[in-house]
Amino acid sequence: MKQTVRLAALRPDFEKMDEFSNPYSPAFDRAAAAPFMEKALQRTFALLHKAGEAGADLVLTSIDIKNASFYSNPYPDIFQAAAEPMPGPTSERLGEIARKYSMIVAASYEERAGDDIYSSVVILGRKGELIGVYRKVHLPVHEQWNKKVGTEIPVFKSEIGNLGVAICHDIAFTEQCRTLSMKGADIILYPTDGWGTTHATTNYNMGEALARIRAAENFCYLVAAKTIQYGGPGGKSCIVSPRGEIIAENAERVDGIVWADCGTDYDIVEPKHHFAFTSGSASVRGRYTFERVPAAYGELVAEKPAVMERYKDVHYNVEKVDIEQKRADLVDFQRAAREGRPHFLKDYHW
Repeated sequence: MKQTVRLAALRPDFEKMDEFSNPYSPAFDRAAAAPFMEKALQRTFALLHKAGEAGADLVLTSIDIKNASFYSNPYPDIFQAAAEPMPGPTSERLGEIARKYSMIVAASYEERAGDDIYSSVVILGRKGELIGVYRKVHLPVHEQWNKKVGTEIPVFKSEIGNLGVAICHDIAFTEQCRTLSMKGADIILYPTDGWGTTHATTNYNMGEALARIRAAENFCYLVAAKTIQYGGPGGKSCIVSPRGEIIAENAERVDGIVWADCGTDYDIVEPKHHFAFTSGSASVRGRYTFERVPAAYGELVAEKPAVMERYKDVHYNVEKVDIEQKRADLVDFQRAAREGRPHFLKDYHW
């Protein structure tokens, strides 16, 4: 294995919609959706070529490289039609770029598996071969209207180390990255649109804090590829070391790439630390792994942990809600936001 590898993450803007491709526009034309999504793909391909020319060993795209999610609620049939198998046509095109530059490419878009659709990341090796596919496990409710929940948190072996994935909302759950770490991940790939957690008090500082904490608490590099959002500071694409230090970042509001050259020993070794003397292990990750007490963590994997008693009267079940009515309300809200008019959902003001 090389002593250093160049890790890279894209920092793409959303492909801009005109009045015909915008599903919230009165002039929307269904025929304009496919060309819009192809332009979004081309935008990502152009950045991947730049990463390859910069000598990246691994490059991560941001989330939803087709921008198909724009259609997920106003026109779910268009969204569903955009999903494709992995491997499939788009992974073949990505594989050509991987082969050209002899780099690993990890890309996020919607996967079709039979009748099911997943938010997934496909990982392709230096020769364009399939290394693996990850399906997003933690879906907020509105995503569950259109997609299936993934049920596995795998780690994929590659020639530059063990790779794990956390897609967008996944990062809010400690269990996601902790599972990857316990399975031996060296690098966590984090394609995202959001930045932080989803509760009302979140600010953009939380996104950086979570990225740094997830890397440090799990002793992994974390590669974050963040889209540029409409309005607001929009977070950043960045690479975080196993010590929780941001070693490269890009918060610019134009298409860009961030990269860093990283060591491949994938461990923090501190032979002169007093914990190394007392424990006999100079590896920080090794010490913390041995010092775990799994018997004390049962509540983490309980189907109904004690805190659920607080929510016993809450029916949090996507199958029991009127999805179509909620979808219509959400579309109306999103249309109102783009038109600059207020919108109310029952007693809640958005």
